[in-house]
Amino acid sequence: GDVYKRQLRRLERADYRRTIKELEATVPADLIKYIFFERLFEPETMIEICSFLGIDPIETDAQSRSNPGRSADMPEEIRIKFERAFAPQYSYIRKRFQENVPNSWAQTAKSRVATFLR
Repeated sequence: GDVYKRQLRRLERADYRRTIKELEATVPADLIKYIFFERLFEPETMIEICSFLGIDPIETDAQSRSNPGRSADMPEEIRIKFERAFAPQYSYIRKRFQENVPNSWAQTAKSRVATFLR
């Protein structure tokens, strides 16, 4: 159990709380825009981003995928350990962003972690 926790701590890109706190401690709030990946390629999100950046809206191809991941089965024992290890991160994000958290984040940790590891 402790070995997995130590290894997971090395995954700094998954430490949303630390990343957000460090960003907000150094960058003025009006220069920060949070967008969930699940919404990134929606036309209205691109308009929102372009507006935030002060540029003309651009069109995107939401159907096109570069480097798509592969699905993989995860042993139940490991899935449970990932679920426990990431629970504080997902809890923080739900509290921090509330109704802005995409519905897909309500998926089981099994599918969220499997997607993260692709």
